[in-house]
Amino acid sequence: MSITRTNENVELLRGKISRELEDIQDVKHLLQISVIARKLGAFEREKNR
Repeated sequence: MSITRTNENVELLRGKISRELEDIQDVKHLLQISVIARKLGAFEREKNR
């Protein structure tokens, strides 16, 4: 395999990894929002007692 081809493969993998890390961050943020919303809902229910 040539150096040029190896570099192309590395760039493709780097791009793929970068996109996957962004997807993981998105999921992490959605989970954090879900937890915050659940805690806020519990707080509101407790406040209205």
